[in-house]
Amino acid sequence: MDTPVLTAARDDPFRDWPTDDFAGRIRTLLGVDIASVATADANGHFHMAAHHGAATDAYRRLTITPGAGLGGLVAKLARPVRLTDYATSTMITADYRETVRAEGMRGLVCVPVSIHEGRSLLLYAGNRQPDSVGDRTIGQLEGLAIAAHEQLAADARTRRAVQAERHRIAAELHDTVAQVLFAIAIGADAATGEDEDPSERLARIAELAGAGRSELRHTLRDLATGRLQAIEEGSLEWSLRDIACRLTEQTGVSVDWIMRDVPNRVIPERRLLVMDTLREGLRNAAKHARTNLVLATVRGPDPLSLVLQMHAETTPTLTEFPEGSGLYLLRMRAEAIGGRLTVEAHPDGAHSVVVQRLTLPAGDR
Repeated sequence: MDTPVLTAARDDPFRDWPTDDFAGRIRTLLGVDIASVATADANGHFHMAAHHGAATDAYRRLTITPGAGLGGLVAKLARPVRLTDYATSTMITADYRETVRAEGMRGLVCVPVSIHEGRSLLLYAGNRQPDSVGDRTIGQLEGLAIAAHEQLAADARTRRAVQAERHRIAAELHDTVAQVLFAIAIGADAATGEDEDPSERLARIAELAGAGRSELRHTLRDLATGRLQAIEEGSLEWSLRDIACRLTEQTGVSVDWIMRDVPNRVIPERRLLVMDTLREGLRNAAKHARTNLVLATVRGPDPLSLVLQMHAETTPTLTEFPEGSGLYLLRMRAEAIGGRLTVEAHPDGAHSVVVQRLTLPAGDR
């Protein structure tokens, strides 16, 4: 039988996990009368999520409260417990004695499985004869518990990797589409001079739209081929300077750099966030602050920070992050990995000094 695969939602790591299959594996491999799997909810109660060989509805619907019965004891001790006869054992409370007696179970062992979210499983194996579950059964069940723990942890890592990749693709597409629209807006704004023929204005905007479509196609192709990931694995300093040069060509906003101890190797999730934050900041410098110069400071490695400073012609309104905006999405990504993104505006005479600051914990590089 195939190894179970965890496909649970974030709020419930067990919701879609095939516990029935896993209970069947326990019963087959250990040769016991009954095997069951109980999963914990957020309040620490365990619910009998799967069972093989159970005969009564009361056992199938069993909910185990902390400290009660065999499962409650195992959860409290965080170690396996074996009972030679559940019906007469003095090690446990009598909360579920009638339910277990009706099921006919006597010899019973329970093993805990913990996972990184602080949640856990309880694995049960039992027979309908007393003193019928030996040390070998405990060892085998512990082996299955270790396998379950490793499977749950591996799937949790897979979920995080998939989520990070989705964020990367969404951010890359957002940046590309925003760049296309921004270029068109800049072109339309620049084509409002009274001395320019309307047909020339339309031709210029059409040219920008065509270039934007081409850039979008290239981005989609690069995402499909993995080329962007290969480019982003180079020097972080080089990547940031390259982004700035490209945006300077498009917007006319120049960047002066201060680099202090910038690490070359940064894990992809943090690296992409720094790069995307620079792109968004420089676009906002042209669109909202209407400035032609930005001072960019990058410091590292712990914490890693990117600070953009600029003079704004008017007091900007972009210190708040409207839901769904580029800065809002960047802030959510930063907070998800323990970082922070802020934008502040400080009065400076008739103008303002705008400071956009991204701070990230070092993490693994």
